Amino acid sequence: MSARILFSAQKIDVFYGSSQILFGVDIELAEGQTMALLGRNGAGKSTTLKAIAGLAPPRRGQVVVMGRDMANRKPHLIAQAGVGFVPEDRQVFPEHSVEDNL
Repeated sequence: MSARILFSAQKIDVFYGSSQILFGVDIELAEGQTMALLGRNGAGKSTTLKAIAGLAPPRRGQVVVMGRDMANRKPHLIAQAGVGFVPEDRQVFPEHSVEDNL
């Protein structure tokens, strides 16, 4: 019996303006699996995660979470479906605690 697919991104292309950043990215995560996205600076790791979270929506391709197509959904609706995005960045709110920022 194969594990249930919890998440998949199929052939996603993402552009910033007229510049294409992602070219046909495919990712699939099954129940019980752990995944790491690795690569050099500028390879598209952050853009891939932004595309999945709806912050940089794919121009082509499909993102499916728990069997539901996330196409044209706002980021807050994608978050409600169970997708979280915490960027690695130094742009935090200095007056807040670590817990508040998270």
